[in-house]
Amino acid sequence: MIQQINILRGIACLLVIIDHMFFATSKFNIGAFGVGIFFLVSGFVIPISLQSSNSSFKFLVRRAFRLYPVAIVVVLFVFLYSKFIKDIYIHYPNTTLPAMNFLSFLATFAQVWDITNSPVYIPIFWTLVIEEKFYWLMAFCF
Repeated sequence: MIQQINILRGIACLLVIIDHMFFATSKFNIGAFGVGIFFLVSGFVIPISLQSSNSSFKFLVRRAFRLYPVAIVVVLFVFLYSKFIKDIYIHYPNTTLPAMNFLSFLATFAQVWDITNSPVYIPIFWTLVIEEKFYWLMAFCF
């Protein structure tokens, strides 16, 4: 069964990547479908992972070590690439983002830009924020 779940994850990932590469500016949004599949899979896998952890704390630590290293690399890549090569931050109409400094880097990484009043440099992290909240809720309920 885990093999089929990994196949679903791969399909969901491909849908999001294809959407970002080819359909980002169109009304055709297969990426949202991919995100939906990913959340559905997470909803199935997380209780199994919680049960095998035997502890909410152990579950949260394992999730942190699974998510945060990749998040750090992505935010660091966007920060360095945008600072030294080409500005790749998401820009909104009539809004100019200031250069990312260390505080905004930390706020972006920790997904607390709303609390720190930092600009949203990588808005795609909204999926990570939802997943983290789901982890905390599941760990609390366990």
